Amino acid sequence: MRILILPGKREAEKRFSGKAEELVREMGMKPDEVIVLRNGKPIPIDECVSDNDEITLLRVSSGG
Repeated sequence: MRILILPGKREAEKRFSGKAEELVREMGMKPDEVIVLRNGKPIPIDECVSDNDEITLLRVSSGG
């Protein structure tokens, strides 16, 4: 699967099939800090993704 991490436009190729949450953790990120897009559309963190998908991990930030 192709993985794009934003911001920063970092790209990675990875073989993976499982929950988006597991993928996020394998990429060294916390599930509550990202929005997962599969083929350009947001999905729940507990939804499954596979090698055929194009994944974007959009880091979100908050603060005041």
